[in-house]
Amino acid sequence: MISVSVLAEQARKKSWLIWSVGVGVYLLAVFHRTSLGVAGPLATERLGLSAGQLSTFVMLQLGVYAAMQVPTGILVDRFGPRRMLLVATVIMGSAQLLFSQVESYPLALLARGLLGCGDAMALVSVLRLAAGWFPARRYPVLVTFTGLVGMAGNVVATVPLTLLLTGLGWGPTFAIAGGMSLGYGLLLLRPRWLRRTGRPNARTARSVAAGCLPRSHRPGGCRPAGWRYGSTCRRWPGRPPSPCSGASHTSPRGLATRPRRRRLC
Repeated sequence: MISVSVLAEQARKKSWLIWSVGVGVYLLAVFHRTSLGVAGPLATERLGLSAGQLSTFVMLQLGVYAAMQVPTGILVDRFGPRRMLLVATVIMGSAQLLFSQVESYPLALLARGLLGCGDAMALVSVLRLAAGWFPARRYPVLVTFTGLVGMAGNVVATVPLTLLLTGLGWGPTFAIAGGMSLGYGLLLLRPRWLRRTGRPNARTARSVAAGCLPRSHRPGGCRPAGWRYGSTCRRWPGRPPSPCSGASHTSPRGLATRPRRRRLC
């Protein structure tokens, strides 16, 4: 039987790996969001825009971003953050590819609107990953780290993007940016062989951190105290009740029932 320390170490490493892949999508989202600020003068020349029309790009993108927050939260709970991050990379990559080829103002507005839709899915999904794969006491730290990575996206969208626009021009630069997002989406695909492995999942990672073990790793002689997101929790000898022991669900007959599982990845 796998020891608790080995199981906890495996779950910890996998949690950080999954968060790192997810936060990379947020870095790309911030990069795409601020890219037009660097390419503003070129956009004015390429599309013949006035100052008011150029500001419409920013207002449209922020408006779509704000409008998609609540639907994104519902979709993340329904389909899971990994799928939503994959959709976000595909939408942002396609929007940048379209933006690299636009010659008219309406198509440019459509591309920036799609970019705002994909941008809205990134942060909510990454925070959902942090809440699902880490204990509650680490959630504020993960939120801070996520914000710092987003600031790095602002930095990448200044000097490197300016050099690319100067050397390659409008079309190749935004085509490369779109290809980066589409290529990064391959990291979010989960192969079929990975689904069948016995590696610790989000439920195991959170249970180990809370002092609980799932049923498959519970040693003999342990008595379950309740269910939380499908994990069986127990009371260790000589320790107070675990945080999840009070989350049991009982039927009218007093029997423990299993609540509906929520997607964590």
